[in-house]
Amino acid sequence: ACRGEDRTFKSSAGCRSGPCEQQCSDVDGGFKCSCVRGYRTDLLDPRRCRQFCGEGSCPALCEGERCSCPDGFVLSGRTCEDVDECEMGQCSEGCVNSFGSFMCFCPEGFRLHNEVQCVPVRPAGSSTTPAAEPVSKNGTLKVSTVPEGVFLWIWVVVAVTLVASVVLIRFYVVKRQQRNQPPAAPAEDATGS
Repeated sequence: ACRGEDRTFKSSAGCRSGPCEQQCSDVDGGFKCSCVRGYRTDLLDPRRCRQFCGEGSCPALCEGERCSCPDGFVLSGRTCEDVDECEMGQCSEGCVNSFGSFMCFCPEGFRLHNEVQCVPVRPAGSSTTPAAEPVSKNGTLKVSTVPEGVFLWIWVVVAVTLVASVVLIRFYVVKRQQRNQPPAAPAEDATGS
């Protein structure tokens, strides 16, 4: 069973009140919610379901022309493709990508801090904080995370495009002015003849 699907809610009405977003099962003294294939229960609200993709790609959830993907996936046409969060360099040391998520890990002598950064483990007696076991970041990055340096390239491209556009417009205006000017009249002879 997926995370959150084993939660039993106490209710004398059971499933009669329609408490679950997709599927409901009556159990002694309450009910359990579950989801259809391609979805899993929401960790924050186990009565609701979220789109889930347990593979490298899966169909997008589309309403008309508007499509969406679960966290950790990006839209490619009408398909959701897994984001490789490890390629984005979020972990300071080791990283393992999984479908829709990733996990950071540290070498021996280090521990995971803030779920993505490895810090040295202090020798016994030098700190009151016990060494922590590595923890996985079981969420995912938001699509807005952009690798370092991308914004600089965007500004360079915008600036070059702007300069090229100004030069092209200036060239066009000068050519048009030259075309619209009447031909120069022959100059009169200075001798008056």
